[in-house]
Amino acid sequence: MVTITATKGAPQFSRIEGSESGAGVEARAALTPVGEIIARQISALHRRYGFVDILSSCVMPDHIHFVIFVKEKNNIDLGHIVGSFKRLCDADIKEAFPNIRLPDGNHSVFSKGFNDRIVYREGQLENFNRYVADNPRRLYLKQAHPEFFNSRCLVSINGKQYSLYGNLLLLRHCLKSAVRISRTFSPEEIKRRRMEWEEVIRGRGVLVSPFISKPEKEIRDLASQSGASIIHIIPEGFPERFKPSGLDFDLCSTGRPLIIAPPNRETRHTALSREFCLAMNTLAETVAAATLTLSVRVGAN
Repeated sequence: MVTITATKGAPQFSRIEGSESGAGVEARAALTPVGEIIARQISALHRRYGFVDILSSCVMPDHIHFVIFVKEKNNIDLGHIVGSFKRLCDADIKEAFPNIRLPDGNHSVFSKGFNDRIVYREGQLENFNRYVADNPRRLYLKQAHPEFFNSRCLVSINGKQYSLYGNLLLLRHCLKSAVRISRTFSPEEIKRRRMEWEEVIRGRGVLVSPFISKPEKEIRDLASQSGASIIHIIPEGFPERFKPSGLDFDLCSTGRPLIIAPPNRETRHTALSREFCLAMNTLAETVAAATLTLSVRVGAN
């Protein structure tokens, strides 16, 4: 699954249109003229590179996804294909709309680089295709019902109850990773994990953690500044009239946080023990796992 984001100040690629009925929510990405050019170039990838198929794609207002299947071995790497795709999009857009001006001296409607996720496990391809197809509906829900993303509720995670505040859809995001940095990790292990988290950030995925240590907080801050989402596990239950503050408040305005807390708030503050920190890290790994099972009761206190 390839994710390419728009550069700052680029024209929108699409507009989200949706409707609700007794049958549920339907939404689609209505392409702008710039988005139509991008969609045509996605469709042309198969004709240009006969050894690949595009299994699914979606052109969102400020990013695109497509799932590319390589049918046979070849000497052309994915970076070449994506780079060529970007250049052709930019050339067509510049020809069609010569008056478009991008800020900061940018010459492309796309940001630098791209994010890619390779199918390693059974069922992951279906998750990617479903995620791509469901992008417009999720964004429509965020825009039409902001109250969905700041309401307290109770959730059962693998049989244990927690209280949640924020964007519940982050629990079903296909690109999640638990953030934990231990003093026992070798420099090589820390480097490997940082590369994984930075890849999730580039793909606008979700980082899950109690974010206890300073290095973990630095990863959290990088994610928040780069448009990624955060599932923050906190040690104490929500107070009666809880409202997020600081970074959590800023993220709520864009539907990018989810806060997980114990179901009840203790009257006395207790220091964090090593055992409790380990338990929160274990919960983060569980939430980040693709096999997570959920039972949600929205609006519970």
